[in-house]
Amino acid sequence: MLYEEWSNEAYYYGDHMKTNHLQEFIIASRDYLIGPPEITGWKIEKKFAAE
Repeated sequence: MLYEEWSNEAYYYGDHMKTNHLQEFIIASRDYLIGPPEITGWKIEKKFAAE
């Protein structure tokens, strides 16, 4: 699992997905993953204060 935090969802799913390093990763990952990377987005609905 790869975890990232992004403040700009449109950039992440747009221009970021077209970057050379990410395209190279997706191609190279075929050598060690059983299938294509599954990329999902999650949104935080509520943050809790640390106790």
